[in-house]
Amino acid sequence: MCWPDSIPARDLSHSEITPFLGIGAYFAYLFGGLLRRLGCRIRPYEIDALQTDRTVSAAQEFFVAAFLGKRSKEDALAEAIEMFEQSDRYFGGIFRAVR
Repeated sequence: MCWPDSIPARDLSHSEITPFLGIGAYFAYLFGGLLRRLGCRIRPYEIDALQTDRTVSAAQEFFVAAFLGKRSKEDALAEAIEMFEQSDRYFGGIFRAVR
């Protein structure tokens, strides 16, 4: 990685990396993978073109806010699931069929 001239390059100490970094990375990978998988599964059933992309992008914004600390991860996940359920009419009722 190239550092700008105004920022001195130095070694990171272990005190600068918290244990919560690994937990946050795990949840980011988990939520991102679930969102991608959900998008790939419902895309063949979408009635309105690009509705899956719009819903996934909006859900991704919820997760970004959660990982920036602006909201809880549980609330972001619940709101993303609710958004997919509300958009069910664009996906041909696949969520009603799964339950």
